[in-house]
Amino acid sequence: MQIGTCWFNAQEQVLVDASSGSSWLLSEDEFNILTLLSKQSGKVVSRLELQQVIAPKVKPSKADERLNTCIQRLRSFLGREATHLLVNVADQGFILHAIPRNQAKQALYLSKRTISTKQFFFIIALAVSLVFWMGSRISHPTVIAPDYAKQLPMQDGTLSEIQFYTGQRKDHAMRPLVNHFLTQISSCSVFPWQSIAATISEDRRLVSLVLKNQDANGLRFETIKMMSEDFNADVIDEFWLKMVGICA
Repeated sequence: MQIGTCWFNAQEQVLVDASSGSSWLLSEDEFNILTLLSKQSGKVVSRLELQQVIAPKVKPSKADERLNTCIQRLRSFLGREATHLLVNVADQGFILHAIPRNQAKQALYLSKRTISTKQFFFIIALAVSLVFWMGSRISHPTVIAPDYAKQLPMQDGTLSEIQFYTGQRKDHAMRPLVNHFLTQISSCSVFPWQSIAATISEDRRLVSLVLKNQDANGLRFETIKMMSEDFNADVIDEFWLKMVGICA
């Protein structure tokens, strides 16, 4: 689903900004909220409905705080248009628009104009031609491969998959940071995760990590979000990895 300049890829649980090339791997809460809002696009979804999706057994005050945090993150991902795309309806809930409301009003106004039969068929033919032309030149948005990936051996002999989404496949400015991160993880005395998916924004101010592990107790996820003026290799060391829970 397209939301403003972003594409919500529900299959991969990723939000991609087509204008900047940035992509974010959504946490479970962020994904569940955006899924519910997108299914009811253009309609108000109550706070209670959203709270039940992410925190059904949590106290209302805590659930509301958790909801507000997720909404704030989603707005930061959606960018400048978020004010008009993800709207807080006072004392009711939130409403998600696929396009800004001013554009929707303009489209509604234009749809009322009458055109001749010849103009109508010309527009249809032009639209069909444009769809085929675009389809032959762009890849399907649901296929999003990591820009960097590596497998690391775990203590039990299995391999752990580390994936990075930077949106800079051609520009390798991120490679030194990624390599340093992998080197530090490799030196962990105890590394309890079967996979790590990391998203780094183009300006290096936002880093999102989703850690996954499955054992006898079931599937476990941990999400780490970090904001920094400039996230660089100097930040990543053994102490930092243990502090955020990547190394045990």
